[in-house]
Amino acid sequence: MSTLTYLFRLLLVLLAGWLLAYWPAGILNQASGVLWLTVAALLMFCSGIAGLALVRLLKKENTLTETFLHSANRSLWVLIAVVLVRTSQPQIGFSKFYGWLIFFYLQLMVLEVLALRSRLKRSS
Repeated sequence: MSTLTYLFRLLLVLLAGWLLAYWPAGILNQASGVLWLTVAALLMFCSGIAGLALVRLLKKENTLTETFLHSANRSLWVLIAVVLVRTSQPQIGFSKFYGWLIFFYLQLMVLEVLALRSRLKRSS
């Protein structure tokens, strides 16, 4: 999958997830829920771009290495986000931010697995 195709799919998947979660986030926590939903989506978007750049920069086109790089990158972004939010906004709860972060994390993970799978099919 080309870089442009991956970026388009990344944006499309995260935008679809954001639209799907907009109403529940607004119901659960009104305006601040949508704000934290957006923060979680943007974090995972940045994580996806950073993962793609990391793989390209290190030239690790090996499937296993690429999988570990993407997983480590995603986990690092989530860890940093959780630490920052936990220290700066300790009142933020699961339904306001952490649940949405997990939601987008899983979306990104599925997208990366499908991208690797399609690349494996092409190389076979």
